[in-house]
Order: sequence, then C-alpha cells, then structure tokens
Amino acid sequence: MKFRRIFQAAVAVLLSAGMLTGCKVRFNTTPWDSDIVAKPTTNISEDLEVTYKEFDQQYRYLLYIYGIEDDADPKYADICAEQREFIIENLILNKIYLKKAAELNIAELTDEERIQVSEDLDSQYDEQAKYFGQKALSEEASGSEASDLDQTVSQIPSDQSTDSSPDQSDTSSPTDEEILARGYEEMDKMLAECGFTRDELLKWSEEHFIINKLMDEIAKDITDEDTEERVAEIFKNLEDMYNSDERYYYFQGGYDNLWVPEGSRRIKHVLLGFDDETVLQIGTLREEGKADEADALRAEKADEFSERVEYIEALLDENADFNMILLTYSSDASGSLMYPDGYLVTPDDDRYVKEFAEAAFTIESIGGRTLCTSDYGVHIMIYASDAVPDEESVKDFTNAVYKKLYQDAVDKQTEEWRAEYNYEIDREKLRIEQQSSSSGS
Repeated sequence: MKFRRIFQAAVAVLLSAGMLTGCKVRFNTTPWDSDIVAKPTTNISEDLEVTYKEFDQQYRYLLYIYGIEDDADPKYADICAEQREFIIENLILNKIYLKKAAELNIAELTDEERIQVSEDLDSQYDEQAKYFGQKALSEEASGSEASDLDQTVSQIPSDQSTDSSPDQSDTSSPTDEEILARGYEEMDKMLAECGFTRDELLKWSEEHFIINKLMDEIAKDITDEDTEERVAEIFKNLEDMYNSDERYYYFQGGYDNLWVPEGSRRIKHVLLGFDDETVLQIGTLREEGKADEADALRAEKADEFSERVEYIEALLDENADFNMILLTYSSDASGSLMYPDGYLVTPDDDRYVKEFAEAAFTIESIGGRTLCTSDYGVHIMIYASDAVPDEESVKDFTNAVYKKLYQDAVDKQTEEWRAEYNYEIDREKLRIEQQSSSSGS
C-alpha cells in the first residue's frame, strides 16, 4: 500500500456534491457508535482506538459521493466491500500519524498555519456553495428538482466549469451575494441533517494539515544530492540499455527527452520520393542479388529530380523557411510533422536506411545540409540541432524521482509504525472478509 498522503481529508469528501443528496443511505448493520472496530494489540492506548462512528461517518460520505443508497445492491457490493477495507486502514493510519505527530511535537499548528487551513477550507466551501446556490435557485425558478442521480459526483462540474447559473433570459437573475447566501443555507442544512458542523470540517482539515507536516518530517533527510544520485543511476541504466540493445532502447520510447547518446543529432529532411512501383522494383532487384541493377535504376530515377533539387537548394540558399519547403515538397511531410525538431539520429543508428544515417554525420555544423539518395528517393538533409535532453523534461523527471524517494521513506516508516501497534480489526462489524494472518490485522 502506498501511504503518501493516504489520509483522505474529510472536508474534501464532505464538500463533494454527492454527499449533499441527503441522508438516505441504507445498509444492514447494527453496531453502536461507541463500539471499537479497530484497536492496537501492542502499545495499547485509547487514543489509538477507532470507533464505529468514525468509520460510519467516512463510509457514509463515500456512499454519498457515488449516490449509493443500498450498499448490498449487487451492482455496488464489491466496490463497497473494498472501500470499507480502505476506510478502516485510513482511519488506523490517521490515528497512528496523529499520535506520532504529537510525540514529535508537530501536532500543534501555529496561528499562521491555522489561518491557512481556515482560508483553504473557506475557499472550498465557497466554491461549492456557489454551485449549490445556483442549482437551488435554478430549480425553484423552473419549478423542478433534479433527481438523486443527477446529484451524484459524475454530474458535478469541475472548478473550471461551474457555470450552472439560471436561464440568462431571466431578467431577475439573482446576484452573486444571493447565490452564495442560498448556497450556504443548502450546505449548512445538509450538514445539519447528517449531524456535522463547519467546526468539525475545520478540525478534520487541521488534522490533514498535521499529517502532511508529519510526512515532511519523515522525509526531511532526503537531500538534493540523494535525488541527483538516483537520477544519475537511472540515466546510467538508460545508457546501459542503449549499449546492450539499441532497438530495445528505441522501442521503449520517450527516453530521448531525458538521455541520448553523446553526439546524437536532430536531422530534418525533404524527401523527394520515388513512386511506389520504383521502390518495389529496386527492392526486388536487391532481393534477387542484382545490386548493380538496383543502383542503376535508383540513379536514373534520382536524376529525374535534379531540377527540383536545384530549385529547392536555391530557395534554401536564399534563407527560405525549411519547414515550409518540407511541407510543400517532401513525401515524408506527415512523418516529419511527428518530429518537429527533426529525427533523432544517434551514432551507428540502424533504424534508418544506411545512406540517410551515414549522411547525417557528414554535415559539419548545425544549419548545414547535404544530399543523399536512398532506395526511397532523394533526401535534402539539414543538421537542425544537437540532440540533447529537454531541460523541462529532466526537471520534471527529477521532481518525480524526489517524490518517489519521499514516498518510499513514508512507506517504510509507516509500515514500521503499523507493525508496532499490530492493530486488530473487527471485520465482522465492518463486514470485511478475513485476511491471512500475515496481514497483521
């Protein structure tokens, strides 16, 4: 299990629209709210116990998100069972994380941090209030009410598309203040119906913030040097892959943004291609061992392009745009569009026809050009640039490596803490299938 940020902030769930469909969820269960459904069997402490109420709250939220009113419905039974397991594990980790944060003296928030958490919560709350205010007022204006299905999460606009305002033709459209006020009413009403307050949302948000601080504390010893060393190891692996099997390196794809063999180039070309019949004839002659005849036919057909070659080279001598010429005259225009910076050609590259690969390295400097003829036509080639890793791609990759090291550190520490308390879960009350004893639960 990956434990990085695994604690799911309750506020994020509460503020999802699926929760605000009303408290209609039905499922067959009888535990009391105060029943203990998970507790440590070593290093026992009451503050590490998970009550059924805590589980029930999170589980109900999840069901609201998906609009599930009966978790025994065959359509949802399996996913609900999986989520019950997921939720209790999250709650256990939440208890452990908060206790460890207290032991490390990072469980108290500064005034500045409390303000930040409160402002973030207010921002989320306001965003959803706008949506629900618009929705409620629109339904009143039209005299209709959306079905429960329409209120599930799949129908909720994202932050970038929350335009659910009433009909623009309505000259009495409510003001932003009226929409927000009505949204607050709708959300507060739903929270009250389900037994929650904004203060509870704030408390959960603060816990989420504390847990994130703990994650940072766990991974604080990961240095830039550690990350750079790991990146270097990965790049060395890419080099080894290339040296042992060039085609496998190319087949894997995408590595050229991160690492390329030294001396690699980006080559653009205008291909004045032979017709299909000619290409077939040349290929047939070579298969029959008649290389001289194939070369003669190729040279004959290449001569037919001599005037066009002279014309294009004259345009290039006058600094005409190579890309425009490529699009206008090249038989390989579509292929070249896939590689706007030019084809990657590495030393001893065997992916291309021999004549093209060899000619790519006869050009002395960037911007220079040459001609070559292959069995496919005449190539007017330009040395577009040196092939080097993309700086942004390397930066993004380095950040990803850091995040992986960060997560590995959190995972390792979390597994140790999880084993330290050796939690016992009341699977019968939570309707979770028994696992093997190796699970530690």
